[in-house]
Amino acid sequence: MIDADIRRRAPKRGRYLFRHPALRTVIGGLDAVLETLHRPSPEPLDIRPGKILVCNQAHIGDAILATSVLPVLRAAFPEARIGFLVHPGSAEVLADHPDIAWAHCFSHWRLDRQESALWRKLARDGRSRYAAIRDIRAIGYDLALDLYPYFPNSIPLLFAAGIPLRLGWTSGGCGGLLTHALDWSHGPDHVVDHHRRLLGQLTACREHLPLARPRLHASETLRRRWRELAAARGIPAGFIAFHVGAGGVHRHWPDGHWRELAALCLERGLSLVLLGHGLREQAVCRAIAGLSGTIHDLSGQLDWRLMTEAIAQARLLVGLESASGHIAAARAVPAVSIYSGTTQTSIWRPYHPAAKTLVHPVPCSPCHLSGGCPGMECVQGTTSEAVFAEIVRVLDA
Repeated sequence: MIDADIRRRAPKRGRYLFRHPALRTVIGGLDAVLETLHRPSPEPLDIRPGKILVCNQAHIGDAILATSVLPVLRAAFPEARIGFLVHPGSAEVLADHPDIAWAHCFSHWRLDRQESALWRKLARDGRSRYAAIRDIRAIGYDLALDLYPYFPNSIPLLFAAGIPLRLGWTSGGCGGLLTHALDWSHGPDHVVDHHRRLLGQLTACREHLPLARPRLHASETLRRRWRELAAARGIPAGFIAFHVGAGGVHRHWPDGHWRELAALCLERGLSLVLLGHGLREQAVCRAIAGLSGTIHDLSGQLDWRLMTEAIAQARLLVGLESASGHIAAARAVPAVSIYSGTTQTSIWRPYHPAAKTLVHPVPCSPCHLSGGCPGMECVQGTTSEAVFAEIVRVLDA
């Protein structure tokens, strides 16, 4: 049952995209001082940079969506060399990408998901910050583009690295350390559309903005690894992939729903491949695989890159609110994603015409509660029949 105390909470109040009162006070005071010394320009940039650094230090789904800027930058600046700054956990997103000359990692302590003491997270932050600033300085970028609109962003690091032109959002704080900035506009637009808006500040990019879309590159070596695995396991072409993992415990779908959905798919004659990692997800997959010996359970057996290729070779992906849907979209694979109502789905859904998201309607959605609520009816209430109906619609389209 929905908690009567839960109310819709706006994700943005004023300039910032965070609500913590103490943090807003500290960041607001810092920005007031910084912007007294230097106010970033909202004017367009008519430049031809030789070296460009793209930044998004959040997690895997954010990094995949951030790759949408690469086709635009490559078309606008064909001679430029492009670097990318990401969280260490997202480094695999950049692997083998032909448009990326340099990859940098920075682990901000607030975004560190490792289960360790705060002092260890702070130590990793310090070491990775020093290494990133050193390496970025050595390359000598002309322009930095920070795509992440939340706190913590990469702006202080870019300033410390001495990049002369720094373009980004004011909504995560430290906007006074940018040379050119925009305020984030709250609305239903997808985050890729926001990336386009920021790119539009570079006049050379404007005619190429329709090219923006996420892309993951797959080497021939990776493709061969999948072909060999599929042949060894007897996995047929045209299978449906289930990825049972979610980007948070509150976003999990009931185990029984997964089994019911698998049974419906088997009745239709569909082949199933199960994906996931970690003990909980492997347990869910084992329970699903127990329905039939024809189900191929690959959970816990693939590295991240090989898992992306498994999704790329599927006829359709069924997943939760996680990076799996973004992987499918970046590899042009249709997907049905079961989302929670904690965020505005139109902003964060997988970016592809054949990507469908399902959210059980509840009056408190979107609540913008980072950890959800005890009931989570917005995701728990999505039935296996509703998901199967969407699968059929996508397959028959």
